[in-house]
Amino acid sequence: MREDEIRSAFDHLTRDVMANVKTEERLEQMSGRPRLRWKPAVAALGAAAVVALVIGAAILATLPGGDPDPGPPATGVTTSSLVDTPIPVTPTTVSPAASPGQVLIADPAADVIVPGDGYTAYLAERVIGDGGGGIIVQIEEQFNQISPAGDSRTLVRAADLAADQGPVTIRLEDIAVVDGSPRVLFVVDAVGTTWLESYEEVWWYDLDSGASGPIYVLEPAFESTITRVSQAGDVVVVSIAFEGGTYFEYVDADGQRIEVAGPYGDLPGGAPEYPVLIEQAVLSPDGSTFAYVEVTDFTTLEDGYLFVDVVVWNLANGTEDERVTLELGAWPGRLDYDGVGVVLGRYRSMLEGREGLAPLRIESLADGTVTELPEVGTPSLVKSFD
Repeated sequence: MREDEIRSAFDHLTRDVMANVKTEERLEQMSGRPRLRWKPAVAALGAAAVVALVIGAAILATLPGGDPDPGPPATGVTTSSLVDTPIPVTPTTVSPAASPGQVLIADPAADVIVPGDGYTAYLAERVIGDGGGGIIVQIEEQFNQISPAGDSRTLVRAADLAADQGPVTIRLEDIAVVDGSPRVLFVVDAVGTTWLESYEEVWWYDLDSGASGPIYVLEPAFESTITRVSQAGDVVVVSIAFEGGTYFEYVDADGQRIEVAGPYGDLPGGAPEYPVLIEQAVLSPDGSTFAYVEVTDFTTLEDGYLFVDVVVWNLANGTEDERVTLELGAWPGRLDYDGVGVVLGRYRSMLEGREGLAPLRIESLADGTVTELPEVGTPSLVKSFD
């Protein structure tokens, strides 16, 4: 093993361990339950020990006169001397229980849990309700479910989904109930060694059985990207952006394309009146309607403002039910919809570092009253599936 390979292996393992430590610390604070853990310095020492074992094995394999038929490897390595005494953590006074209509905000710069009037903010990349009073959080490249009692379990890790081309990233999207069982929807993004090998997949994870699998694949994904995924029963809507336009893809729970009387037909940019952007399609829990964001003119951002329409589309009738115009002053972020109202994230342009702004809330699209939430981050709405 060359010196540069050794150094790379050490750096990679150290970063992985440090990320795991940070993830465990955040989850511990959210759930209020202390765990055995390594302090960062000790964790790094553990990573160094692992690399040392790898390096030692590589060196021994190259030495002359070695045993040609070595015995079986040891079944384990005692690391109790490296495990530090658990640090007591005061249980949080904020229950993670998520009630229908509550707004959940993921803010990587927030305190661990920030309660508010009608919302709760979490130190996470993304957070959604789990359909049963708890939450599902994305921290780093990992999804965890936290019950109302504070119990936490790991659901999905990006490291366990590595593709042939290399590592992947994951993005938490939504919750759906299929045949009475809650399913987590997420996107797996594989960069690949070349642009033509990159792809994105929509996956589901069943909270009851632990089963999982892909629904939809977008490949190659170097000029296209999945911006939102939503499901209700046997209908899945995938919002896709490509160079020069956007469109919706409709599939069933098995990933087979289905015919839907959606807005603007089913051809990307096929109609003359097709807007500059339609995205973030989100189905109502009963699957009768979906809401989406429509933008017709981005050039006004040069003057410091941007108008977007939040549109509700009736799937049964193939007609538009509601349309509410919002002045954002920024780019539209994540949209969520519970069948009655919406919450919409906002951010500055990517040229300015995609700075997050406070989301906007419309409790009832029929009423149209807009309020700005006091916490910056990526929003979700807790939905009722009764």
